[in-house]
Parts: sequence; C-alpha cells; structure tokens
Amino acid sequence: MDEKEKLNKCCGNVALITSILGFILVLIPYIGIILSIIAVTVGTQQNKIKSTQNSRIGKLVGIIGIIINALMLITIFVIPK
Repeated sequence: MDEKEKLNKCCGNVALITSILGFILVLIPYIGIILSIIAVTVGTQQNKIKSTQNSRIGKLVGIIGIIINALMLITIFVIPK
C-alpha cells in the first residue's frame, strides 16, 4: 500500500471518528458542531478522491450531528429568552 492509499484510508477514518465525537459531544455546544463540520468536510474531500464506507458513514453522521447540534444551540440560546 503506497502513501496515497494510506492517506485516503486515513481521511475516511478521520471523518468517521470526528463525526462520532461531534454526535457524542452534543451537550457541549460549540465543540460538537465544530467536530461535525470537520467530519462533513473531510468526508466530502475523501469522497471526491475515492469513496470509502467510513467516509460515507462519517459524512452522514456528521450531517446528523450538525442538525442535532444546531437544534441544541437553538434550545439553549434562543428559546429561554
């Protein structure tokens, strides 16, 4: 396996890991949404090069994490006022 293939595989794993962390850290308002955005960005870049299962799942969970984090931010900062 050459360096480019290792890097491609690594990007899919990074997308998956950051999306899971962003989903788990939904109770910490800004950290969760930042990790979810990173996951979607890295997953999209990986899909442009070579689509892997980890990059697709990472991108999907990252999108779900962004939605849940946005709803949490709205609940925390907008609704109580």
